[in-house]
Amino acid sequence: MFVQFFIVASLVSSVSGVDLTYNCPVRNGMVDYAQFNPYSDGLRADTINSLAFQTKGNNDAHILLQHNNIDFNNRVVEIVIGGWSNSLSVIRNQQQGLALSSYRGSLLSGSIFQWFWISWNSGCVKVGKGSTVGGSQIMEWCGLDYSINGIRFSYGYGSGGTFIIPLRRGPIPACESRPCQNGGTCVDTQTGSYKCKCQVGWKGPQCSKRKNACASKPCGNAARCIVVQNGGHRCRPYKGPIMVV
Repeated sequence: MFVQFFIVASLVSSVSGVDLTYNCPVRNGMVDYAQFNPYSDGLRADTINSLAFQTKGNNDAHILLQHNNIDFNNRVVEIVIGGWSNSLSVIRNQQQGLALSSYRGSLLSGSIFQWFWISWNSGCVKVGKGSTVGGSQIMEWCGLDYSINGIRFSYGYGSGGTFIIPLRRGPIPACESRPCQNGGTCVDTQTGSYKCKCQVGWKGPQCSKRKNACASKPCGNAARCIVVQNGGHRCRPYKGPIMVV
């Protein structure tokens, strides 16, 4: 009787201040993503694009990103932290699917809460250590072609554990996931999106494409244009010394 009461109690979620807490019971088999419904508890994945949380457990912390909050199998991204006896973490695009990104090493603790973050933005799902989104990244998969509208949490495979998720009201600034590459500067827009100001020599929405500095023919017809390492260009006269522009 005591055992039955403990199992039921361990499934109860709670909201303390602005923290959402999920106590996951020990599961000898697979995970149970249906045991909690964060959307009903106020965690609206459709209004954010990143999340920092704490977790404590021996192994196999699982997070499921969903396109449909009640669909656990289609258009999902499964993130496993500390799987395989706390030796391997992976990102998969289906439950028990192939690893699309992985990290080898011990990440979880059964006695101390550890901070992690997840972001889903511009087609990329990223995972890192710590409470600062974008810092200490350990995994990345850039094949996401649908929106994320739900998120679920579970432990499994011989381990129970606890998740503590700070509930953040309102959308998270798009720049918090650091979408701009190659030294680009991110600027949040009023629409909840972002704009990247690229460094010299780079272009594209995320500054991921190298710009051809000679495409506009800056040297005219009197000299040959040469792209240099920093993304700029030099004009080499057909005769005489190089002119630096």
